[in-house]
Amino acid sequence: MVHIMSAMSNEYKSCIICRKTISRTSEYGNEITNKRYERKQTCSKSCAAILSRKLHPKPFLDKFCEICDSKIFPAPSDNQSRHSNKRVCSRKCVGILTNQERISKGWKPWNTGKTGIVSGAKNPNWKGGISDKMNLLRQSNEYVKWRNLVFVRDEYTCQNCKQLGGTLHAHHKALVRFYPELIVNVDNGLTLCKSCHHKIHANNTNSDYVDIEVVIKK
Repeated sequence: MVHIMSAMSNEYKSCIICRKTISRTSEYGNEITNKRYERKQTCSKSCAAILSRKLHPKPFLDKFCEICDSKIFPAPSDNQSRHSNKRVCSRKCVGILTNQERISKGWKPWNTGKTGIVSGAKNPNWKGGISDKMNLLRQSNEYVKWRNLVFVRDEYTCQNCKQLGGTLHAHHKALVRFYPELIVNVDNGLTLCKSCHHKIHANNTNSDYVDIEVVIKK
């Protein structure tokens, strides 16, 4: 089908949230007039919702985890309703709460009452109790709190490409494998989108400190 654009401008705008081109066609397949197109700032309803929360922020109610009593911080994609329904602060607490609810309904672990199950130091595969301490720390409440504080400070905006919202990562400027003591230091954190974060680690594998202005070419 050929669209007649004689009365329309050929110029296109970019969404201020995701930077995608804003279509001149409505969701019903009709062409948008120039006047209406000039007013559009976003490409979709989801981007419009993010912009609305940015322009008209509403304070989130304080919520505390039912398991560890830590404060529950809102995620970048949370709205008032979703945040108010949260009960736990992390995936670790989700697992604990789930097991508690299962047990209260009569659920039992698969190995309850079974003999011959050897665990701990008596198991032939025992390696001295070595666990990936870094992974355990990343699942801790302290790490989740650090991550959310970095997002709040940077206003949920990628500090390289300035993308607002979406999939965000909390990046360590001084890499954790070289400076483990700075893993929950807020000044060492930086909000990046998924794409920019991957570019940083793909282009910088030897240095112990990452400068985004040097690593990512704008």
